[in-house]
Amino acid sequence: MTATDIEAIVQEALSETLGPFGFDRADVRPYVDHAGDDALSIVAHFKPSAAPIAERPSARAMGALRKRLLDDGEERFPYLSFFFPDEQSSPDDATTAS
Repeated sequence: MTATDIEAIVQEALSETLGPFGFDRADVRPYVDHAGDDALSIVAHFKPSAAPIAERPSARAMGALRKRLLDDGEERFPYLSFFFPDEQSSPDDATTAS
């Protein structure tokens, strides 16, 4: 399975499950997990002012993502994390001493 195939599956699965919660796009990269196994690191990016998702939709998204990847022959486990731009501090937010 190519990286492009994996990215398409991830985008489609997360759009279906997380779209109503402000999902924008996903970044996918190969990853070696804590056990030394090949895996996938997936970061789901959300639109500004998107409501933080509840545990249930994220679990549903993870299940759908894992199933779709396995169905297409991708055995690496997908580690899914979330990025909400409103929850990140900007370098301009830092206070400087005068």
